[in-house]
Amino acid sequence: ASEQRLALVELPKLQQRIVAMDERFQEMVDTTEDLREGIEELQAHERLNRLEQRLKNVEDADEDEQDEMAMSTIANRLQGLEQALPPLQGELSTQAQRLE
Repeated sequence: ASEQRLALVELPKLQQRIVAMDERFQEMVDTTEDLREGIEELQAHERLNRLEQRLKNVEDADEDEQDEMAMSTIANRLQGLEQALPPLQGELSTQAQRLE
């Protein structure tokens, strides 16, 4: 009879401990899931930052290439003008002599 009373007294206590342990375990599971989601979000941000940096690098390289092309075009035009200048100077000199 005393064993039965002991079991009746101890059983609810054990059940309460089991419920409390189960609640703590569920909290740990929830925390773990929250941490996993946070890690995944951080990794996504890191990937986005790397992609944005790569895009910026490509855009910068494209701007540099466009600047080089523009400078090359200007240099070619200047060279053409320099080549056209002596014949024009000769023609002006000839016309100046005629006017004299």
